[in-house]
Amino acid sequence: MARTLTLPAIQIRAPGRRVALKNTLVHLVLLASVVVVLLPYYLMISTSLKPIQEIFTDPFSGSPRAWPGRTTWTPGTTRPSAATS
Repeated sequence: MARTLTLPAIQIRAPGRRVALKNTLVHLVLLASVVVVLLPYYLMISTSLKPIQEIFTDPFSGSPRAWPGRTTWTPGTTRPSAATS
């Protein structure tokens, strides 16, 4: 005759308010961490798109007032001509 193994019944309860509050606080801290980590990248990219005059007048504004397109990055991405080297 084969023996069967019986396990004790485990009672699972829904998480209480304390657990829900803890999870909410953990998620808020993680979200704040993400903002702190990504903010410098956003500022670097938005500053690189601004003309020089706008950088010095309002350095922490979000996006450039007039969208410059590629004109801001063009001098740094073009190759120098053979005459200047």
